[in-house]
Amino acid sequence: MRREGWLDVARCLACVCVLVIHCPGPECGSGLLHAVVNYYAVSMASVMFFMISGALVLWRPVDDALPWLRHRLGRVVIPMVIWTVVTLLVNFAMGRLLPADLLRRLLLIPVQAQEGAFWFIYVVAGIYLVAPVVASWLDSARQRDVLLYIGLWFMTLFVPWVAHFVPEAKLITSDGYGYLYHFHGYLGLAVAGYYIRRYGVPCRMRWLLLALVALMALPVALRAAHVPGQLWTPRLSPNIVAITIVVFALLRGTSYHVLRTSYFGLMARYTFGIYLMHKLIIMCVLGPLLWPLHLGYAIEVPLMVVGTIAIAVPAITLLRRLPCHRLFC
Repeated sequence: MRREGWLDVARCLACVCVLVIHCPGPECGSGLLHAVVNYYAVSMASVMFFMISGALVLWRPVDDALPWLRHRLGRVVIPMVIWTVVTLLVNFAMGRLLPADLLRRLLLIPVQAQEGAFWFIYVVAGIYLVAPVVASWLDSARQRDVLLYIGLWFMTLFVPWVAHFVPEAKLITSDGYGYLYHFHGYLGLAVAGYYIRRYGVPCRMRWLLLALVALMALPVALRAAHVPGQLWTPRLSPNIVAITIVVFALLRGTSYHVLRTSYFGLMARYTFGIYLMHKLIIMCVLGPLLWPLHLGYAIEVPLMVVGTIAIAVPAITLLRRLPCHRLFC
């Protein structure tokens, strides 16, 4: 299957945004610039990755679920477990974990992410488990039916807003007996990613750009109106989901011929490996070097992002020379 350049760009963008979120040092993680950049980076990071995952794994029906799941889950879960163990052992060696804490966290790996950045893998694994069923439905469903699902799902994102005024409303999605409990969540992002890849968006690029500008200005208005941050800063808040969908649609509308000769396709092959090892690089190499310099957010974060990529790419290249390289990245 021919690679689609815009998906490679989306993967690279999301990967860089993950680095932007995790790079600031202890004294650099505050201030207006950090708050603004972090807000938009959250939109383009894990939320974008969920849409990319949906565009890839839901694209065609699964003929045989068991081999497909074995392959897909093995490609993401096994490297995640290995890098989690490595990270925990490094923390133990640096004196940040006691032996009892290390053992406890190792035993909890099947239950919960023990490295904060890896929570995404657990959610993706859940989407993979249901993907064979969803992909079969998407293949036979009419476009308007898929759009109806996405529209209804998007409406559930407003439940926290309703619950702000009517607290009991949160039971609709947060309680196991709530009628939207099994409808609300990240699966809608995956379906939206599939939809945009297959059908595109029925509007001109200039309208998407106008929507992007409006959505980027929205947090300023919300902050000025003293709207509580817990309503518009979570990953599944309507504004963050909307801005990610618009960016994804803009990338989808970009000419493939413009992107196919770029380096994005090459870099996209490294994004998962960078994601797996970036916290170790920041914690053990770049952080101790740059954080004591107090360079400020505007200088420190770009240096950390570029440095992380510069270290990770050669490391991934070397790991891929090993016979068992798929266990690591």
